[in-house]
Amino acid sequence: MATRPATLLQEVSERLTLAVAADGQVYRLGGDEFAILVPGVTPRQLVSIADRMVQRLAVPVRLDIGMASPVAVTVFGSIGVAKAVAAPAASMLTGPGEKVDATELLRRADVAMYRAKGAGGGIDHYDPNSDPTSLQRLLLEPELRTALEDPEQIVVEFQPQLDATTGAPTGAEALVRWRHPVYGVLNADVVIPAVARAGLDTRLTMTVLERALQARNHWLDKYGVDVRVAVNLAPRSVLDRTLPDQIARHLRHHRTTADRLVLELPETVATTDLDAVATVLTALHNLGVQISLDDFGTGGAPLTMLARLPVDEVKIDRSFITEMNRSATSEAIVRATVDLAHSLRLRTVGVGVGNATLDRSLRELGCDAVQGHFYSGPVDADAAGVLLAEANKAAQRRQAADVVRLASVRRRR
Repeated sequence: MATRPATLLQEVSERLTLAVAADGQVYRLGGDEFAILVPGVTPRQLVSIADRMVQRLAVPVRLDIGMASPVAVTVFGSIGVAKAVAAPAASMLTGPGEKVDATELLRRADVAMYRAKGAGGGIDHYDPNSDPTSLQRLLLEPELRTALEDPEQIVVEFQPQLDATTGAPTGAEALVRWRHPVYGVLNADVVIPAVARAGLDTRLTMTVLERALQARNHWLDKYGVDVRVAVNLAPRSVLDRTLPDQIARHLRHHRTTADRLVLELPETVATTDLDAVATVLTALHNLGVQISLDDFGTGGAPLTMLARLPVDEVKIDRSFITEMNRSATSEAIVRATVDLAHSLRLRTVGVGVGNATLDRSLRELGCDAVQGHFYSGPVDADAAGVLLAEANKAAQRRQAADVVRLASVRRRR
């Protein structure tokens, strides 16, 4: 029997529970993240339990995505392990003299999980030497608030998006970094969770939006390149009813039409109040702002979100893109996603394109736009402007050459 997308996370939960068995408890934190509490086991037993979870997740799930027959999908897990040792005074220690409560223990497991995810999945163990957030409590709220006011610390870079057929620039995604004066550049995997814990989601969104609109207007004025700019929304920001008015003020200030702004929505928002999300997004959509569904295919209810939210664009998750030339399943999912999006009159963006083979495959499948290191990694606003201008000129030259060839053919006839 095929699993429906809305119950995929339930299937994952059941597999994790079977893997843990009587050794511990499985809790869902939200989105596609779970916490497993395993008391009273040795480090060797803990590794064995983590291995069992990876093995059970690796068994393909037959997923019903609306095609003629179900598609077999393999779920890859990223597991972060943090250990706590009971101290004599009923506290918890992970190092000499260092008290750790349940919240900190969970945070450390989260750090290890993101390290595992960055390495392509599997298991990673918490290492305090590789955790910049543990060094003198780097990510405390007061320091974050100060950083958000400092353009030298909160850095916004841009990754170009190109038309898959013509190569013409269609947009650029704004990506946030924290250039800390002591610990160097911290990427979004560190910044975003810290911002969420501090309740500064909307404030960060507005900071990135301001920089993105400034950059877009600079590209237009200096290079004549008129592209959309995409800004990522945190799930909590989408529940903020003041968000549409705030964004409208920024658009007016920068004299930018709303259709030049794309707000990228993570699929994990499916686990929140969709009615409340729909209210905020509808107000934004009525302004003319474009809504993009990011990481499509990885969340719990993508089809429900397409049906209930005003979406203009679907970004196909990089986990499917990078594997599509090695996995028939991934290729089928990408093809089905492109066909589904086009049937709903939505744009598609292939993310994570790393080579010419993937570029060609996405073009052949009819994907509308592409993004990835094959074209450019994230760069600062000035460098992004140069790249967009060069891509625009190259596309114009190709178009002119096509016109010349067409004219030549007509004359011969």
